[in-house]
Amino acid sequence: DLEIRRNHLFKPMIWKEGEPGYTPAADGSPPIVKNHFELKSGIRVLFEANLLENSWGGFSQTGFSILLTPKSQNNMCPKCAVTDVTVRYNRIRNVAGVIVVANAFSKKRGATEDGGRYSIHDLLVDSVHDEDWKGHGAFADVGSNAELLHDVTFNHVTAFVTGPLFAVADREDRMPNFSITNSLFMAGQRRPEFVSTGGGKANCAHQAQRAGPEAVLAACFINYKFEKNLIIGGKGGWPKGTIVVSSPEAAGIRDLKNGVSKDPRLCHANTPGCTKASPGTAAATDGKDIGADVDAIEAALAGVE
Repeated sequence: DLEIRRNHLFKPMIWKEGEPGYTPAADGSPPIVKNHFELKSGIRVLFEANLLENSWGGFSQTGFSILLTPKSQNNMCPKCAVTDVTVRYNRIRNVAGVIVVANAFSKKRGATEDGGRYSIHDLLVDSVHDEDWKGHGAFADVGSNAELLHDVTFNHVTAFVTGPLFAVADREDRMPNFSITNSLFMAGQRRPEFVSTGGGKANCAHQAQRAGPEAVLAACFINYKFEKNLIIGGKGGWPKGTIVVSSPEAAGIRDLKNGVSKDPRLCHANTPGCTKASPGTAAATDGKDIGADVDAIEAALAGVE
């Protein structure tokens, strides 16, 4: 029963090597930087109306902002679990990766009790970096090699990233009830949108990634849902019904330049500054625009920064 609301979580840029005013630690090494928010144990958690800014890799992680990752640290907590977590009305920017949802062994091969039932919605992401910030620029790492990850929902997300959308790792049974709906995504062009995190043929996504997102979803998840999503610059292989366009202009985004959005709302008919309505207008399963509810996010975050 945790509630984390209306915080500005950030790393000062003077902690990052190469930035103006960079100040190393007393021994000359860079300051240790990890994520903004991580759960290794937590049940019934609300993470709402937070601004998360500036996260890069270089210590023990690769710059992800949020981690929902149950962990039996040093094999001392086999009953640890992360379940029933809601992440909503948040904004993330200037990071090397967005979110990790994974059930993984500890370094000593210890498993936890459970990880799942995550609702992630109305999330707005831009200004994502990759190798220059010692990261991969991915939207989400999704993995399960201990207790099976289950019941994960991404709904009404808007995310412009430089790497893959979903990097998947699963060496056991397929993960049940994985859902991606009503969301607007733009991925980088160097790698497929759905990729394997590695591990060779043992990973469900190893062969499937060559065939595209639908093949990865089928190989790694059971009872999955991928509906009413708008993809910018997709390479193909998407589930039927996915709206795929060639550019931000074709997607009808009001303002997006070089992965930074001053106004990520979709164009409606007769919107000033727009030549035509977005194909995502009123196209979500609930009749709303595809993507995050930007007005609701801005209202939730008013006065936070």
